[in-house]
Amino acid sequence: KTDVGDALVASRSRLAWDRRFQFATLQSLKALWDQHMAVIAVRNLSDEVHRALRVRAALRGHSTEAELRAILADTVLPEGRAALGKLLTAVGRRAALTDEEFAGFAQRAPAPAPIGLE
Repeated sequence: KTDVGDALVASRSRLAWDRRFQFATLQSLKALWDQHMAVIAVRNLSDEVHRALRVRAALRGHSTEAELRAILADTVLPEGRAALGKLLTAVGRRAALTDEEFAGFAQRAPAPAPIGLE
């Protein structure tokens, strides 16, 4: 035998969960939208060029799409360009910080007081 009050509480709990789920889903969709990448379609590519691209990708162990991205990046990005994310990752790996040492970076000192110009 179920009480009407119990059914009402269960209904409200389900509604609250649904709202939290919807909000989380919207946040996830917004994050995906914010991190979108450009898409390029290449038309009228000859069979010979497509075949050569597929072979090149297979020889390097890449998908055709990944190989095309690598070719484009190597062609249009300046040489010697340091990608900040890759650079920071490499520095972090070389430093081999422990979790405790890394946590110390999260504890920042308060900003100094602004100087008076009067």
